[in-house]
Order: sequence, then C-alpha cells, then structure tokens
Amino acid sequence: KQHQLNIVWISTYRNAPQGVQPRYCSPGEFLQTVFESDGVLTDSFHGTVFSILFRKPFYTLRRFKDDSLQSQNVRLLDFLNMLNLNSKFLSWNLAQDESWLPILEKQRSLSLKYLETAISD
Repeated sequence: KQHQLNIVWISTYRNAPQGVQPRYCSPGEFLQTVFESDGVLTDSFHGTVFSILFRKPFYTLRRFKDDSLQSQNVRLLDFLNMLNLNSKFLSWNLAQDESWLPILEKQRSLSLKYLETAISD
C-alpha cells in the first residue's frame, strides 16, 4: 500500500491471501508478469531465475522443510550462492515460527482492557 503496488499471486496449488485474487497463467504470461513487475517475492526456482535474468528486485522464500523429500531448497541455494545472492533466500516461515504469538496475545489483552475501560466510562 505504501508504494501503491499491486500484488499478483501466481499459483496452481495454494490459496491466495485474503483480498488477493490468484492468477493462473501460461508460461508466457508468467514470464510477462515477472518482466513487467516492480519486484518479485517467490518460492519457486523459475521465479528466482527469471527475476535475476530480468534484473528485478526479488526475494526467494523457503518452500520446503530441508528434510522433505520434495525439497528444492538445495537447488535454489546452490544457484543463489553461485551468483553470490544467498542473502536473497529467506528461510523464515511464519507457520513454523510462533515466537510472535506471546507478543500478539499480550497486545490483544491490552487492547481488550483499553476497550472495556473506554466503554465503561
């Protein structure tokens, strides 16, 4: 919102976040979307490769757990390391890291206390 950018969610298997319309596209439309983008956040090898080829600002998210038989993390990391771009690989995953949960619960409790006080006055 701050930069007034549109979010394009390209996927064939994941649900898009609330408020974002998923786009199902051909390989050519995928390439065009990456080419015309202002930046790319991807978890795919091809999204990473074409972001680099088209010189787009990008970050690559970890899609798989390292011990998963389906993991492609090594291929992505090897490619990024070869180009000295390993800092573009983000391994943090909200679903696996719940260290934020106690902070959220505390803030929620404080907000409820504030509202209860405001309503009762």
